[in-house]
Amino acid sequence: MAIETKDWITIGSVIALITGWFVNSHLNRRNEIAKKRLDHRLPTLNSFFELVEFIRTKHNQNPDDAEFIRLTNKVNLGFQLKLQMPER
Repeated sequence: MAIETKDWITIGSVIALITGWFVNSHLNRRNEIAKKRLDHRLPTLNSFFELVEFIRTKHNQNPDDAEFIRLTNKVNLGFQLKLQMPER
């Protein structure tokens, strides 16, 4: 029993369909990861700018100030979350 031309067309179509499915899934996952990374990056940068503004306006005050510690911890947590996200 030999494989005819129409059988090769069917096999090729199925292979192309499955390949396209996997490629589309891979690209969709990369897009979703990039969107999540952006969701974490913007609040982190905003908290960093808030800390910089606090330091600039109150640079000669006590570094044990509760507001300074809160802002520093917030920025540190944001950067740690960003660094833990997978890079792809």
